[in-house]
Amino acid sequence: MTEFFSAAADRNKAPILKVLHSRLKKLDRILEIGSGTGQHATFFAAQLPSLVWQCSDLPSNLPPLKSALLQSRLENLPTPVAIDVNDEPTLIDFQAIYTANTLHIMDEISVSNFFSYADKVLTKKAQLFIYGPFKVNGDFTSESNRQFDASLRSRGVGSAIRELEWVAASLRQGAGLDLVESVEMPANNLLLTFER
Repeated sequence: MTEFFSAAADRNKAPILKVLHSRLKKLDRILEIGSGTGQHATFFAAQLPSLVWQCSDLPSNLPPLKSALLQSRLENLPTPVAIDVNDEPTLIDFQAIYTANTLHIMDEISVSNFFSYADKVLTKKAQLFIYGPFKVNGDFTSESNRQFDASLRSRGVGSAIRELEWVAASLRQGAGLDLVESVEMPANNLLLTFER
């Protein structure tokens, strides 16, 4: 086991794939925003060999991600690319975007820019999958999420658990993506599926 490892990603990869498997197996190409350790990508790509899983992350996070993907030796995992959602996209025409545990790390402006970014890189008929903690109807889904939000806000960089209703309304208005499924997941997270 390397130091570049997330215990949470290891725990949630199978439950996430169980929910998304029927949708993912119909796709040819997907973009992951914020691939982190690459554990989701390598697990999903191994289970779905016909799906090209394009990883991405901030430039500073790419070296260990590249190394992890090379070690997997999976042909459907191309070299990860540097993506900052605050910049203009360099890759387009993806059938889907997947992102896990990113919206609460970004500041609110970056989250809004992510919505615009998704609009630009997705095909006319596309899907967006978002996994992570959310507030629902203005409240936290658990006391642990309330404490996590306080911890995020204490960093002073704009991180916070986002409101599901704001995310859904913003994606509908800005990218023509409608929330079609919200699944409760382990550890008080949600897995959201949007379509247009």
